[in-house]
Amino acid sequence: MHLVRRVWCVAACAAMVATFAVAAAPAPGAEAASSSKPKRGGTATFLVSSEAVSLDNPKIAASGAAGAGNPAQLVYDALITMDPVTQKPIFRLAKSLESSPDAKVWTLKLKPGLMFSDKTPLDAAAVVSNWDRH
Repeated sequence: MHLVRRVWCVAACAAMVATFAVAAAPAPGAEAASSSKPKRGGTATFLVSSEAVSLDNPKIAASGAAGAGNPAQLVYDALITMDPVTQKPIFRLAKSLESSPDAKVWTLKLKPGLMFSDKTPLDAAAVVSNWDRH
């Protein structure tokens, strides 16, 4: 059973890599764009490996669907992520993270002017409310 699942996963990954390779290849007769600046806008189409179980983040985490390939990652942003190579923090919605000398109190500061899609401010109260829901 595990071997069949593993073979299927390898085949699916190979198909995704092939799809991205074909999509990334320049069209016949097109000039190489490696030296040109990227253009803003357009449409990106890609394969996602699972359906969204919910758009409610705590429900996604509880379902075990959180992680790479989860469509909800396209809807939400993180406060901080980690660079997989350097293991240093990448500040997304957060501006800074500081600890007290004894590391018992941590202070996270948000970037100014953050808003949800309905224009509600994404402030400390919203972060605490979402944190408490987990």
